[in-house]
Amino acid sequence: MNMKKVLLAGSALVAATAAPANASIVDNPHFKVLGLVIVWGDGNVVNDFVIDSDNTAANNDADLIAGDVTPTITGSLAPAAGEGSPLSIVTRDATTGAITSVLQAGDSSGDGVMDVADTFTSFTLTADTDVAGAGSHRSVWYAASNTPFNVSAALGTPVASGGFGTDDISYDMTVSALGANATTPNGNATTGATLDAIDGTDVWAGNNLTAATAGNILSQGWQFQSDYGFDYDLSMGAGEIEVDVTFTVYVP
Repeated sequence: MNMKKVLLAGSALVAATAAPANASIVDNPHFKVLGLVIVWGDGNVVNDFVIDSDNTAANNDADLIAGDVTPTITGSLAPAAGEGSPLSIVTRDATTGAITSVLQAGDSSGDGVMDVADTFTSFTLTADTDVAGAGSHRSVWYAASNTPFNVSAALGTPVASGGFGTDDISYDMTVSALGANATTPNGNATTGATLDAIDGTDVWAGNNLTAATAGNILSQGWQFQSDYGFDYDLSMGAGEIEVDVTFTVYVP
């Protein structure tokens, strides 16, 4: 027997049996969630829904409601009166300009406008007696998100007479947590502005998502409240002003 061949065969056998087994199993789970903002309103509260298409302020974006609906009075879902804000006789602080009391409500009949159906009683004129708009318009809608988002405003073409303009309408936005699983809103909300000043601007620029802890959409949402006022003076004359305001929610 050739001992050299046997030794070589033995060496090959040892090498083969000593090599470890080599098999691989690779898992590669991959999940991705993009920024999401859910917007809703109670009944007819919201005038319009617009979906942003390019991560910028409103610019020919998709309108989800072909025909706009009527806003409602917050908390009642009753349609808001379309006639505007009636006038009242008030006491106004001469120094601060603040209304301290209402002497005569301009809309005693409750039909949304001062007309022949309203009645007045006598009152005493003083240096603080003035005329003022009786109230304001308010709209409320809601949003829940997994990312910070902004809200931009765009004005339609005003329908006005008597010299009234959008600069005569005041605007304030208030943002508050809706449910127990929502974060405290952190961002910049527009307050103390006139309506003409918010056209084409962000009325809300958020720094955080709405959802704080696990829960449902309602409990993780925020409430967005818009208040419109009309601070009237006799020097402004008689007239009318009406304008659509469209809000666009977008992730910057």
